[in-house]
Amino acid sequence: MKQLQNKKGFSVAVIALAILAVVGAAAVSRSDTKPASAWDQFQTDPNNKTNTPAQTPTSQAVTRLLTAIIVVVVLGSVAIWASKKYIPKITAIRGKNVKLLETVTLAPQRHLHLVQVGVQKFLIGSSADSVRMLADVTLSLEDQQDTKDETSK
Repeated sequence: MKQLQNKKGFSVAVIALAILAVVGAAAVSRSDTKPASAWDQFQTDPNNKTNTPAQTPTSQAVTRLLTAIIVVVVLGSVAIWASKKYIPKITAIRGKNVKLLETVTLAPQRHLHLVQVGVQKFLIGSSADSVRMLADVTLSLEDQQDTKDETSK
């Protein structure tokens, strides 16, 4: 199931990145000046070869190219950031009876999880290659709550 969610998230991110790249490239390449049509060029003097429109200087072409690259990179970065932040929240399947109360990181890829299933609470250890139930801590946490209540009175 997790692999399917990862593939979905990756697919959505790639599609979003492609859409943003196309939109960014179209926005940068759009020009405010309309090039002269062939009819307009030859309407004044059809034999005059110097009436051709002026070529874009190399520096302007390079500037437009660099601007387009920067826009695409920025939009791509925003798409990747948004996909990492929001797609897991969208695709996460919430359990009705299972709640993750707390997670503590012990080392890279080694975590302790406090999970509540109904009224019972379990301490679970996870690593890169395994997940194990370490203890049923329902009674010890209830005792801890009772001790806090007594000291506050």
